[in-house]
Amino acid sequence: MKLSYLLISRVLLVAVLVGTVGYGSLSRLNQVAEPLNVQMPESIQQVRDASYMDSTAQLIRYYDEVLTQSVRNYAFTNDTKWLERYRLAETDLDAKIKEALERGDPQDNKILSDVNSANLASVNLEQESIQLVSEGRQEEAIKILDSEEYLYQKGIYQQRILDFALAREVKNQKAIDDLSSNLDFVTSSTKEVVNSSSKILWALTVLTLLIVIFLGFYFTNAISKPLNKLTRTVDEVSKGNFDVEVEKSGVVDEINTLADSLNRVMKTMKLAVLESASGKKKK
Repeated sequence: MKLSYLLISRVLLVAVLVGTVGYGSLSRLNQVAEPLNVQMPESIQQVRDASYMDSTAQLIRYYDEVLTQSVRNYAFTNDTKWLERYRLAETDLDAKIKEALERGDPQDNKILSDVNSANLASVNLEQESIQLVSEGRQEEAIKILDSEEYLYQKGIYQQRILDFALAREVKNQKAIDDLSSNLDFVTSSTKEVVNSSSKILWALTVLTLLIVIFLGFYFTNAISKPLNKLTRTVDEVSKGNFDVEVEKSGVVDEINTLADSLNRVMKTMKLAVLESASGKKKK
C-alpha cells in the first residue's frame, strides 16, 4: 500500500470515529435546543400575555369603581372635581376595554363584549345623571343612579368582569404551569446531556489516546523500522560490503520500491567491483 493511502486511511478512520461521536452529541443538544428555541419562548410569551390580561382585568374593575364613585359624588355634591375625575376614568376604561378586546382570545372577547355592552348602558345612564346635575336637578340625577336599570347594568358589568378575572386567573396559572414544566424538562435534559457528554468526552479521550498509541506503534513498524534497516544497509555498502541485501517492509510500497532499487544498485556495484578486480589480475 502506498504511504499516502496508508496515512489517509488512518486519518479517515479517526475522523469517522470523532464525527460519529460528535453527531450523537449534537443530536442530544438539539433535543435540548428545541424547547429552548421554541417551547420556552412560547411559554414565556403566554405568561406575559396572561399577566397583562390579568392586570387589565384588575384595572377595568378599578376604573369602574372610580366611575361609579365619581358620578355618585358629583350627583350628591355638584363638585366639578368629581366630574373631572369621572371623565378621566371613563377615557382610561374605554381604552383598556378596547385594548383587551384586541389582545384577548375568543373566550375573553365574548366576556369583554358583554362587559362593554353593560358599560355603555351604564355610561348612558350616568351621562343622563350628569346632565341633570348640570341643570340643577340633583334629586332626579340621584334617582337615576339608584334606579333598577342602572343597578341591573352595573350588576351585569361587575359579574362579567369577575368572570373575566377568574378566567384570566385560570389561564395565567396554566401558562405558569406550562412554563414550569418546560423549565423542568430543559433542566433535566441539560443535566442528562452534560452527564452523557462528559462520559462521551472521557471515552473519546481514552479511545483517541489508544488509537494514537496504536498508530504510533503501527507506523513505527511500517515505516521507522524499515527505514532504519535501509540506513544500516546503506552504511554497510558505504564500507564496501556489497553482500548485504535490503529487506522489504511488506506494507509500504514506496519503501519496498526503494529496497528493490538499492538491491539492484548493490548488485550492479558488486559486478563492477568484480570486473575491475578481474581486469587488474589480467594486467
